[in-house]
Amino acid sequence: MNKNVIRLIADTFLLFAVFILPWWAVLPLALLFVFYFDFYIESIIFSLFIDILYAPNSLFIGGYLVTFFSAALFLSLTLFKQRIILP
Repeated sequence: MNKNVIRLIADTFLLFAVFILPWWAVLPLALLFVFYFDFYIESIIFSLFIDILYAPNSLFIGGYLVTFFSAALFLSLTLFKQRIILP
């Protein structure tokens, strides 16, 4: 299958996982997709969905804790992938 089709299936699966699974099960799955796909920015978007759905109402940074954690891991994994040799 085409890599874009697999990415679309992964996006759909992760979208359903946001609504069905708890955040601690979705976050490792999103990180796996960040490592597998190139520039998987959707992980930050789905973590924003998690924060909007499940985080307490807060105007401060604490309300978007999963989004900041996911963005930091996205950046670190992207930089890590550039340093290692992948087949």
